[in-house]
Amino acid sequence: MDSLLADGTPAWRAVREFAARVLADYIRIDTTNPPGNEKTAIEFLARILAEAGIEHEVLSKDPSRPNLIARLRGDGSRRPLILLHHADVVAADPAEWKVGPFSGETRDGAIWGRGAFDCKSLGVMHLVALLLAKEEGAPLSRDLVFICVSDEEQGGAFGARWLTETHPEKCAAEYLLGEGGAGLTAPGRPGVWLPSYAEKGILWLKLMSKGDAGHGSMPKKGGAVERMMRALSKLYKLRPQVFITEEAEQHLKTLSTRVKFPWKVLFRRPRSGLTRALVTAAARRNDFARALMSSTFSVSAVKAGAGENQIPASCEATLDCRIHPSDSATAFRRRVEDAARPEGVTVDVLLESDSTRSPVDTDLFRVMTDALGRHSTAKVAVPTLFPGTTDNRFFRNLGVTCYGISPVLVGLDEMDAHGPDEKITLLNLDLGCKVMHDIVSEMCGTGQRG
Repeated sequence: MDSLLADGTPAWRAVREFAARVLADYIRIDTTNPPGNEKTAIEFLARILAEAGIEHEVLSKDPSRPNLIARLRGDGSRRPLILLHHADVVAADPAEWKVGPFSGETRDGAIWGRGAFDCKSLGVMHLVALLLAKEEGAPLSRDLVFICVSDEEQGGAFGARWLTETHPEKCAAEYLLGEGGAGLTAPGRPGVWLPSYAEKGILWLKLMSKGDAGHGSMPKKGGAVERMMRALSKLYKLRPQVFITEEAEQHLKTLSTRVKFPWKVLFRRPRSGLTRALVTAAARRNDFARALMSSTFSVSAVKAGAGENQIPASCEATLDCRIHPSDSATAFRRRVEDAARPEGVTVDVLLESDSTRSPVDTDLFRVMTDALGRHSTAKVAVPTLFPGTTDNRFFRNLGVTCYGISPVLVGLDEMDAHGPDEKITLLNLDLGCKVMHDIVSEMCGTGQRG
């Protein structure tokens, strides 16, 4: 492959062209999960690694759902740094898109396609950092490990969960950078970085109601659907419980030196009654604020009936609950049961996974925030709870300190990575490559900053 260096330092024009070309080709590989079929994507990345002479291996529970591990070996004086992303993507309906969802088309200064934001672009940024480290050839103080997994979007049974359970020795590290956070900006504002240090727990619940079946022409009071509707209505009316973590409290206090009255006073006292009241009000009005500061639920499925003229004997609803680290799944389930049981609706647990978190007073967090500020207008980084879940949680269970960051600056409306017209601007792709190179250079001792 062509060199990405000029006079021993990154040739950023060549890097930009390489990253854009690789990302477009990566997007064109349809890895919709289910069914996944990530094998072609893993083979694509493996060819690039082989051409660069980088040691790598493929491990799989199912040959069609493989996982890729590449490693640049250090002197062992420090424990490894892992760069993690996933190859699979969620489904995309071409009818809802302006371009083909797997076209990898470049339009209006951006690369479009499913996976452009979540998270094939992150994988390309990681790949560029790895290739530059290899070509720079400086001695490494730690192993630099590039991991691409399958099946993140469906829970990791063939990917990160299987990999960490079956091959924990290959996943051992001091630090990991994966997906989860990003930079948030708005017109005329410098923006703020929101790297994630923690993730919510998962609680999937099945609600079931029963009633008398019958003909649709003879309505019955207290039927299964009516019971379910009343129970769900009670849940939607619940006031969100707001939680402020210790990490959030400390960084609100730090931010208080950068803002004006009245925010200065409020941020200095994040647990005061007035601040909590304002935060609670924000959580009730704003979906994003509520997701960050409260345990939440979404009704992801409702099933009842088999025919237009039949009153169903049962109704089933599925709740996707995300549990704040300061809350508990047991307490949240109890709140759901208190709303459901008076209506004759039963509650059963389908899946439960604990929240995870990492400390933020680390060398990696400092290096990461410095690199983000050095290459962008956003100079402030606030450690943030990620409202969803990522594969980072499986590595945290092995004792690895994990942060989620896609080093891109986007508006709030661009953070819906699973919607139609997913894209990443070429400027953000360039930004991400430079940030990742700087982080790897300083954490592994691979060379100069970009």
